[in-house]
Formats: sequence, C-alpha cells, structure tokens
Amino acid sequence: MPSRINSYRPKHHGTLKDAATELIEAAGGLREAAELCRVSKTRLGEICSPHREDAHMPVDVALALEKATGRPAMTEHLAARHGLLVIEIGAAETAVMLNDLQGHVLRQNGATVKAAADAISQQMEASADGVVTDAEAVAMLPSLERLLVTAARLRHLLLHMTNDAEGDGID
Repeated sequence: MPSRINSYRPKHHGTLKDAATELIEAAGGLREAAELCRVSKTRLGEICSPHREDAHMPVDVALALEKATGRPAMTEHLAARHGLLVIEIGAAETAVMLNDLQGHVLRQNGATVKAAADAISQQMEASADGVVTDAEAVAMLPSLERLLVTAARLRHLLLHMTNDAEGDGID
C-alpha cells in the first residue's frame, strides 16, 4: 500500500454509520463489500441505514474492508473520537528502508529536521502580526503534516533498530 501523506488527517465522519458507509463505498458498493467480508449485502445495508440504530459494523468486518480498500475510515473515525491521529507509515517503504537501516535513519532524521524547520518557519511568518488567519492556518497544515509523517517514520525506524518494531517497549 503506498504511503499517503494526508491519510492521517482527522476526518469528520459524523457517525460510525457514516464511516461504515464510506468503507462500503470505497469497496465499490454493498455487493462488492459483501464479497470482501463475512457479512451479507443485506446486513451491510442495515449497518449503513440511519433507521437501524441497532445495526453496527463488527470490528473484523471493518478491518477486512479497510485492508481490502486501503481506506482506514473506521479506524480514523474511532481515533478522532479519542483525539488521536492515524499516520500511515508505509509498509513497502519501511521494507526498503530496513535493508539499509542506518542510512535510512540518518536520511529520515534529516528529513524530520527539515520538516520541523519548514513548519516553524511558516508558523513564525503567520504569527508575525500577532494574528493567524484561517488562510494562514490552512497554509501551515501541509508542513505540519510532513513533520508528523517524517517524525512517525523516524520513530518506526528507530524502533526497528532497537528490535521493538511494535513500539510497545517490550523486547
């Protein structure tokens, strides 16, 4: 799955049903989604229906559809409800990086420092007059997003160096 820089932006899905609907649409519709998971087309329709408050997408179904579509709609929704962000590291990139771990750690460290400098520079420029406008805030987001992604990738590589790729502190 390719890395998507903006994939971790908190999305406003509204409800769990909205996130489930987004996943089903990403799969191509009810029939296609049903082929990708253990739930029938009819049940998926019930899950999306605002008139069926008792019908929700099971976690294993959400995971199967997220994996199949490459779109973590439910995960992003749940993370956002907890004030968290989802940052995709990029499994293919990580595999390549692990072949030359030391070199990639150094390059990723440099990329993180550059992204931080860019973000700080934009923030300083935007706040120079003591007010950050909506337009300036929007303009700052891409550099902050690059900083978050590069820092997350650096963290991931460093965890691999310490043989703690899961990041749980347990070897």
